[in-house]
Amino acid sequence: MIRFLSRCRWPALLLCLLLVGCSTAPQPSAPYVSYSVEVSTLPSVEVSQVPDEVATLGETLVRDNVFYDAVAFSDRLLRTEVTAHDEAARTREHRVWMMDPYGETLGEYRFSAEEAYSVRTLTATEDGGFLFVLGFSDLQNGQGTWASDGGYASRVIHCDSSGALLFDTEFPQVKGGALDFCIEAEGRYYFFGDVETPETDVTGIASPSDIALWILDGKGNLLQQKVIAGSDFENLLQVEQRDENFVLSLWSQSTDGDFIGSSGGGYPVDWVFTLDKDLNILDGKEQSGRDFSDDRIGFSQGKAIHVSDFSEEVPGTPTAYVDYGDYYLLVWEHITGVYEHTPITISSIWHTWETVYSFYSREGELIYQAAVDSTPDYSQYRAAIEGSEA
Repeated sequence: MIRFLSRCRWPALLLCLLLVGCSTAPQPSAPYVSYSVEVSTLPSVEVSQVPDEVATLGETLVRDNVFYDAVAFSDRLLRTEVTAHDEAARTREHRVWMMDPYGETLGEYRFSAEEAYSVRTLTATEDGGFLFVLGFSDLQNGQGTWASDGGYASRVIHCDSSGALLFDTEFPQVKGGALDFCIEAEGRYYFFGDVETPETDVTGIASPSDIALWILDGKGNLLQQKVIAGSDFENLLQVEQRDENFVLSLWSQSTDGDFIGSSGGGYPVDWVFTLDKDLNILDGKEQSGRDFSDDRIGFSQGKAIHVSDFSEEVPGTPTAYVDYGDYYLLVWEHITGVYEHTPITISSIWHTWETVYSFYSREGELIYQAAVDSTPDYSQYRAAIEGSEA
C-alpha cells in the first residue's frame, strides 16, 4: 500500500486522503498476537507549488520502493537480495545491483552461494563500480543451527560499473564480521571488523575477539593485516575517515595489550583509536558518552550525513540521504505496529513498518512526502518456528 501524504495538485490530494484512510498495517494470523500497536500519523503538508521533477521522481521512487534496504552514496545506491533458495542443496541465489539516485539500474552481479554466506559491506568505489563482502556466518536462519566445520572463507568481490567481475579475494578461516566496514583511500581498500583469534595475539594470550584491520590494493591483493587486541572481548562500532587518518570507535573488556590502563576488566568500556594510512596506532584512549549508533546515511557536498542530523526532524529512523542539488531526499523508516509470537520464542517480536520518502527544498522546507509499506513477509519465519515447535 502506497500512501501519498503531500502533493501540490487537488486531484492528487483527494487521492491522498483516500489512501491514508484505507491504509492499515498487515494483521498477523493466530497464534500471533498484537501486544502493542501505535500508528502515528505522518504530517500532511499543503504546498503551493512542487517542481514537476520532484513530483515525478517521488512517485517513481515510491512506486518501486527504490531505497528499501539500500545503501546510499553521493551519486549511487547499492542493494542486494536473495532471488532463490534451494533448501535441499542449502544454497541461495544472490543479486547485488547498483543504481543511480533516480532508480535506474547501472550494473548488477548475480551468483550462487551456500546458505551459510550472506552479502554485507556494500560499497560504491571511486572507479564507478562497487564491491561487497560475501561473509561466512556460523549461525543459520536465526534458529541456532551451527554450521561451522572449519572449512570456510569470506570473500571481497569487486565489480565494475556494469557488474563485470574485477577481483574476488578470499580470506580463509575469516568470518564476515571481520570485514564489516570498508573505506577506499589512495587506491587502496581498507577493511575493519571483529575477528575471532584462536591463536595468541599481542598480549601473548588467546582472546575471544579482537579488532581486525586489513589493506587490499586496487587489484584485490592483501597488502597488510593487523589487529587491535587485548585478552578479552573487543567489538568495533564505527569507523570514520578524518583528514588523513582513520578513527575507530569500539568497546573493550580488556585491560592489557592495546588497552593497558583501561578502567574496564570484565565489562565493556568505550575506546577511540586513531590510525594512520599504514594502520599504525597514533592514539588510543577511553572516551565515554559517544553515540555509537549514529550511522552514516549519505553525503552532501563531500560531507558525510549521519542519522543524528535528522533524528529530531522525523518520528522514525533515517536510513538514506541524497542531495539532488536544488532539493534533497531523506528516506526513513516509520514503525506502524509491533506484535509477537505466542508462546515467545527466539526472534518472536516483529514490526510492521513503512518506508517514507521526504523531499525538502534547499531551505529545509518539506515539499513532498509519501510512504509505502515495507513490512517483510514473515510467513517463512512463522513456518520455521511452527516447524520447530511441532
